[in-house]
Amino acid sequence: MCFLRTNLVCVRVVLGVSFASVYDARKDVSERKTMNKLPTLVLLLIAYNVIVLALPNLDLATPLLTLPLISGALFSFTVSDLLIALGIVALTIEIFKATRTSTATVVDHILSMLVFVIFLVQFITFRLAGTSTFLILTMMTLVDVIVGFSVTIAAARRDVAFGDGS
Repeated sequence: MCFLRTNLVCVRVVLGVSFASVYDARKDVSERKTMNKLPTLVLLLIAYNVIVLALPNLDLATPLLTLPLISGALFSFTVSDLLIALGIVALTIEIFKATRTSTATVVDHILSMLVFVIFLVQFITFRLAGTSTFLILTMMTLVDVIVGFSVTIAAARRDVAFGDGS
């Protein structure tokens, strides 16, 4: 565990003895930033493809959980519901990521647009992706792209100073 971290030095305390180990802390930070650039909605694309390709006999309407409610109705939570719920969580994360203002947001927008195009092409051309669940996930990626650009444009307008600065 690092107690003091700079760009090149990490001071550690082990059994009451302090020593410094030299490493490149910038590499550690860059690896975390790379994971932040990956659109979370791409994980849904991977999960959907794994489900329909690895488990071809699994119907998306298969209940994962069935609970009786006080009203007497049975609540069923299906594979499709799980994917859509995970999509809502991923979209929320992407919206929070869109509020960042840095040069990395351009890369994030490009990757989000690429994920949307992959979803759309797969929906149109891949028979197993021609479901309402996949269409809803595709629409989530479209919302991600639109919100990402909208938030970035709004932030850019706010950051631009007009006039002589007084």
